[in-house]
Parts: sequence; structure tokens; C-alpha cells
Amino acid sequence: MNKYIKQEWYSVKCIFGIYGKKTDKIWGYEERIILVRAKSFKEAVELAEKEARKYCEDYESNDKYFEYENFISVFHLFDGKICNFAEIYSLIRSSDLERDEFLDKYYDDGSEHSGEISPENTSK
Repeated sequence: MNKYIKQEWYSVKCIFGIYGKKTDKIWGYEERIILVRAKSFKEAVELAEKEARKYCEDYESNDKYFEYENFISVFHLFDGKICNFAEIYSLIRSSDLERDEFLDKYYDDGSEHSGEISPENTSK
């Protein structure tokens, strides 16, 4: 095998459980997407899983801890360039749900901890 194989960009989404230390009860889940430079899809998975374990070690707090839930989704950046508007992740999900039902079920069920888009926090 050629040891000078060009490294490519991959985005990798991992799922982490956030647990309470006192009870070990689930508090929530984090979907985290990172960029990985690797020689192959397989290497991207290996590097991302290694980083996921380190992430769990690094972000432990007094009352909560993170656990990698062994869920990984990898996307090869076909363009190969990191720049404005570069597609860094894509997932197509088959569904017969109507738009609002789909968004409520998968993306906006009210339990998210994310910023809100409003006129006050967007630039014009």
C-alpha cells in the first residue's frame, strides 16, 4: 500500500449520553459533529471514536458525566475544501411524515438545548 495516500476530510457525528453522577440516570443526549482528516473512511471512524472517548474524559463535571453511546455517522466531504458554504454533513432519512410532524419528531420536540434564531441575534 502507498504510504503517501492523500488524507481527505470527513465529518463525523457521535452521540453522547449525559448522566447524573449521583444516580447514573440519563439527563440528556448530545449530538456532536467534528471534522476529521483521514486516509480512509475506516481511519476516520477509528480517529473519531478515539476522540469521542477523550471528549468524555475531558468534559466531566461535578454532577454529570458524558458517555459515548457507540453511535457514529460519517460523511465524506466530497469537495475536499473547507470554506464558506461547504457541505460538511448530510443525512437523508426516508419518511412519510408531513413536514411539521417530521420536524417535531426528529428536530424540534421542545427538549433541545440550543440557541434560538431571532432578529436580535442575527446579523443583517
